Amino acid sequence: MSTTVTPQYLLEGAVYCRQQCGLLLRDAKRLYQSGSYANAVVLVQFAHEELGKWIILLKLRAKALAGEGLTVEQIQKHCESHVRKQTAGMIGFLTRINKGSNLQKLHETRLNEKLGRNERKAANEQIEKLNRQKAKRTPDERHKQRMSALYVNPHIA
Repeated sequence: MSTTVTPQYLLEGAVYCRQQCGLLLRDAKRLYQSGSYANAVVLVQFAHEELGKWIILLKLRAKALAGEGLTVEQIQKHCESHVRKQTAGMIGFLTRINKGSNLQKLHETRLNEKLGRNERKAANEQIEKLNRQKAKRTPDERHKQRMSALYVNPHIA
């Protein structure tokens, strides 16, 4: 039988994850500056996972503070999926807006229409829908990008 972990244990684990995230980003920057672009991508993706793990551990800590008993095995289960950690760490993302695109028109409508106008509301809804779709795709795409940058595999064009 496993013993339950304390909120302090989870907090310390979260702090280590946040620190590791920073170290990975620092090293990714150094790799990028030296021209090792693929390896820099890999480290950035690992850093993003550590950020996600930090968030997961803080949420688990809140449960522990509320009296829920958590074991090391349960914590490991919450943190084993690369895509789950990518998802948890997704605190924002950038979208490239091409000139003349539908997305550019939606943003212009949102910026130019007055509050409360149906056109502005419709543009907001469309932008939010596109953001939700991107948010669903991004964690898996990041994981695939890391795998592609990390391993050398044959590719048929």
